[in-house]
Amino acid sequence: GEVRGAGLLTGIEFVADKTKKIRFEPKHKIGIRVSAACLAEGLIARAMPNADLLAFSPPLCITKNEVDEIVGRTKRALDKATEDFRKEGVWKG
Repeated sequence: GEVRGAGLLTGIEFVADKTKKIRFEPKHKIGIRVSAACLAEGLIARAMPNADLLAFSPPLCITKNEVDEIVGRTKRALDKATEDFRKEGVWKG
């Protein structure tokens, strides 16, 4: 749906339909499941309550290479979660 933030505090919002900004049904727990996929990649990202939103708050002393590593791990986690959502029929995108 949207990537937003201020400084290093960032979040990724997940929606079922990006054009119409239609949310997923709460029973699918998308944010929690993507957070778990991140953890499997060795990355801690918080699923925010009451929304399919993943939040990142890295330390202020982070390096560009470390940011690149976070982005890579997040992409791998999203690819895996997306594959699972498609198999389950939760997301058709």
